[in-house]
Amino acid sequence: MDEETLLGECRQLQESGAGTESIVRFLREQGLSRIQSMAFLARKLNFDLDEAKAIVHGSATWEDTREDTERFLDQLEEGIEEAISASDGPEE
Repeated sequence: MDEETLLGECRQLQESGAGTESIVRFLREQGLSRIQSMAFLARKLNFDLDEAKAIVHGSATWEDTREDTERFLDQLEEGIEEAISASDGPEE
């Protein structure tokens, strides 16, 4: 489904009173990833990016991947902190 058709479907869901959970579920059913769903909510449905992240990450639709995502983000943060610490070391 192209982006404009997807947008039209999402707007119809909104107009029919569907909540954000229904929209997030629809986006996932259409094959959008977690990140693509966040971007779509922000770019096309005018959600603030932080709000879009919170909606998708906290949704029941993506609950099955939440634990793995949190673990990945924790590992990423640790790696970044280690890289920063290593770059702050003594220079030769």
